[in-house]
Amino acid sequence: MKRVAYIFITSIIIGTILLNFSSCANTTAAPTGGDKDTIPPVLLKVEPAQRKINFPITDNKVTLTFNEYTVVKNANDILLSPPQKKRIKTKVKGKSIVVTFQDTLILDRTYTLSFGGSALADNNEGNPFGKFVYTFSTGEIIDSMYFTGTVMDAKTLLPKKGVLVSVYTDFSDSALFKSLPYAATKSDDWGYFALTNIKPQKYRIYAVEDLNNNNIYDPATEQVGFIGDYFQPTLVVNDTVPELALYDMKDTIGCRSRRSDFNILMFKESGATHKVKSVGRPSLRECYVKFQSSNAEVESITFSGIPEKDLIKQFNPTKDSLSIWINDKGYLPDTLFAHIKYMKSDSTNKLILSDEDLKFAMEKKPFVADQKKEAWDTSVVMTIISTPENIDQDGYKFEFGFPIVEKNYDKLTYQSISPRGDTINEEYKIVPDLQDIKKFALKQKNKMQEGYTYHLTVRKGCFIDINGLPNDSTYISTKLPSEDGLSTITLLCKGVYKRYIVDLVSENREKVFRSYTIDEDILLEFPYLKEGKYSIRITEDGNKNGIIDIGSLLDHRQPEKVLLYETPSGETIIEVKPNIEINQTIDLLEMFR
Repeated sequence: MKRVAYIFITSIIIGTILLNFSSCANTTAAPTGGDKDTIPPVLLKVEPAQRKINFPITDNKVTLTFNEYTVVKNANDILLSPPQKKRIKTKVKGKSIVVTFQDTLILDRTYTLSFGGSALADNNEGNPFGKFVYTFSTGEIIDSMYFTGTVMDAKTLLPKKGVLVSVYTDFSDSALFKSLPYAATKSDDWGYFALTNIKPQKYRIYAVEDLNNNNIYDPATEQVGFIGDYFQPTLVVNDTVPELALYDMKDTIGCRSRRSDFNILMFKESGATHKVKSVGRPSLRECYVKFQSSNAEVESITFSGIPEKDLIKQFNPTKDSLSIWINDKGYLPDTLFAHIKYMKSDSTNKLILSDEDLKFAMEKKPFVADQKKEAWDTSVVMTIISTPENIDQDGYKFEFGFPIVEKNYDKLTYQSISPRGDTINEEYKIVPDLQDIKKFALKQKNKMQEGYTYHLTVRKGCFIDINGLPNDSTYISTKLPSEDGLSTITLLCKGVYKRYIVDLVSENREKVFRSYTIDEDILLEFPYLKEGKYSIRITEDGNKNGIIDIGSLLDHRQPEKVLLYETPSGETIIEVKPNIEINQTIDLLEMFR
């Protein structure tokens, strides 16, 4: 028994020693638990030191050393200003990020090396390092002037993130297409930018989408914006300026409080060269001509064997596409030939009257063995839109696949039924769409009334299109909205001295709830609004074409001016609560001053 007890006690002692030895020896094993690391890397040192002068123009590098292993997460979020033709190179060396410049730097120039919020992150959990700007000079001084601004989409007025904002001392029109900028920065999530550490001299200011990250404007694919006048900065960089602080993009109050010197509106240019881009014939009696640029000028277009009176022509609103329909029920060959006279760009980009022969061949559709007969083979393609919230203003919107050449309104009935059950034949008017001959609206002459039900009946054969096909019978029943909680915004527009387009839009500007075109002082109503956030967008429609005209870089023409109405408290968002009436006054003369 003593021997057994001895062996048992000895085994326990040996096991305990081995267990302790194993625990002590396993000093390199990863911990098996604990909280997730959420702390970003900490920058310990930068070499050369921040604001280094006489920085070498060749064989140079910048080393950022951190408290933990850090990697380059998004190289496109690192920007050297002024940019170089060859991109900077980065590599990880221990706990350091080493940045080298592949091109020779410019002598006597101040540079900024900017790391955006997504550029660097720790190696383990991917915690972003955040924004950081390193400044140095290849001369004796650090240039200290700066200016700020906001980049927005010209149509929506929403901020544009990641746009390259640059300045040029080359004032030629070709500079933006051919040369790198004098200095550059990028806009943040709010479309805001601060271009710092530049000399006190005159510049031209541009903004470019720079989708391919080459720091040069590509008009074929990229949006552009510009400030028309020359600009010379007067503000000096210092640590106390709020707009130069590195803000958290979630800090709404802080980000919105930053002072902005400029608003730059971004737009997509049409091609600068005027010529025929393509032609097509999607159906037997339909052709189109597309042009390289907007505002095409066509003197005439004639088709072989087809009288001019049988042609229906219409440009789209931007005048870069011409649609032609043939109102002839007779035989048409698979290929049509036409002759066009129009203003075309010559080799010097000067517009001259030119002649060109065009060929329109039927577009062949792939054959499918069990292909069913298309609906438009036997009847008119017709869509009728009746939105309860807008029907009192817009009426019933008719849209057809082809132009209508015969209208038999005796086959159309429009009636209302009162809450008491009385049936009334309502008077209506037909309002053509000035931008599309395939569209029109049916609007009630008298004011539509709440509680009434409106019935529109369109019997077969009411409309005949250029193919000789009739519409199918259609019946639509509509009522004005009557649910509880709806609200109204009433807008008194004064100081109206031009034509304007007034839109009530959603907070993100993607949806238009109601739109008015005005050219005199007027009271506008926006009824049947559900609880939510809205904005009022106003466009200065100078040429009265009903659209926002884009700008031109070479012509130094800005897009048509679009502004958001600001409430007396300075807000562009109107918050609508249930069952309220909001009254606002807008002085457009003051607003568009």
